[in-house]
Amino acid sequence: MSAPVQEIAELWSAGTAIIYVVTSEEDRAVAICEEAARGFDARASVWSAHRGLEGIAPAAKDPLALVDAVVRAPAPVLAVALDFHHALRDPLVVRKLRDALPALSQDWRCLVVVAPQLELPEGLAGDTAVVRLPLPDDAELAALLDAVQAGLAHPKEPAPVALEVRHRALVAARGLSEGQARRAFTRALRRDPT
Repeated sequence: MSAPVQEIAELWSAGTAIIYVVTSEEDRAVAICEEAARGFDARASVWSAHRGLEGIAPAAKDPLALVDAVVRAPAPVLAVALDFHHALRDPLVVRKLRDALPALSQDWRCLVVVAPQLELPEGLAGDTAVVRLPLPDDAELAALLDAVQAGLAHPKEPAPVALEVRHRALVAARGLSEGQARRAFTRALRRDPT
């Protein structure tokens, strides 16, 4: 279990009703939340203003409807809200969330806000855990390189990469986001699979 997955899982299991994940890597944040939910045999459902709350309340495209949907969702549930920081500018949304806090924290329901910047109103600051998603570590980069290599070679067996070359690729990828590293690995492997 990676450190971000463990942190989300620990916060949720401690009864944290709102977790705010600061990152521009939405897909990675969603994957981390889904892995944390699997650890509890729970469901992770993603919300956007365009799609609603997938699998639970697709019609809940409005932020106020999202809060209602999360409160009514079968527990345990981790609702991952994309771009919800915009909705937190609305005092009605903040009030509704504050009213829902007891139901969320007592019943294994959690709202995870995923946004590229922290915009947290004062009224929710004390009840929200803020997690800044770090860049992928060496183990995550190695797994990503393996996945990219296997995906490019499919259905054949991937060409072997010398350990020194692999090490240099992983060192060069430090400091990149997951998406940036995926693109760099893909370009390099397409040029020379070995």
